[in-house]
Amino acid sequence: MVKKTAHVIEYGIFAVLLYRALRSEGVEKINAGLAAILVSVIYGASDEFHQGFTPGREPRVRDVVFDTIGAIAGIYICKKYL
Repeated sequence: MVKKTAHVIEYGIFAVLLYRALRSEGVEKINAGLAAILVSVIYGASDEFHQGFTPGREPRVRDVVFDTIGAIAGIYICKKYL
């Protein structure tokens, strides 16, 4: 449970940082939010792919799902409360 919570928090922070970077470059709010989520999901999937080549680790689709949840939650919280 702790590892999955870490995935959610980590990718939530990652998505918010991407969102802020895109907004500072003049990207519209909705496009910045969608792009931040998309990049977070792609990065999470590439990380899981990489784990397939790392001894002692194995890729899991479940982790990408938690990464996606974290990215969506991060953007939601950012837009709602900040």
